[in-house]
Amino acid sequence: MPPVFAITVAILTGSILRWLAERRHSKSTLEQERIEQEQAHRRAEETRQAEQAERQRVEREGREQERQRQSSSAANVAKHYRVLGLEPGASEAEIKKAHRGLVQQFHTDRLPGVTHQVRALVNEKMQEINLAKEALMSARRK
Repeated sequence: MPPVFAITVAILTGSILRWLAERRHSKSTLEQERIEQEQAHRRAEETRQAEQAERQRVEREGREQERQRQSSSAANVAKHYRVLGLEPGASEAEIKKAHRGLVQQFHTDRLPGVTHQVRALVNEKMQEINLAKEALMSARRK
């Protein structure tokens, strides 16, 4: 092999090897950029979900505080006794017994085959019954 040809082959081989190395490097750089973009997108989504969860938590706490505030007034205490079918001043045992009876009467598992509208009304009644018991029991503790 002539020396010029060997030198040319060596130069071309070096160029090809450099080109292959650069190509591998550019592929790994592109892959790294894609991974970083995915990570940034994931972090943004996690942040959005965390903010949404926090908003929902704050709303729930606000609703709960409003329920407690409403249930603790004197007028509402009388209403809570009426919901449970009791006279004001009933004992704790009477409150529990009335609550248990109403829960058994209005529980959705005891109403098979009812429409969604009826289920919604029964669920509202159950919430009212549970709120009445909670309010009366907490009023007794104070």
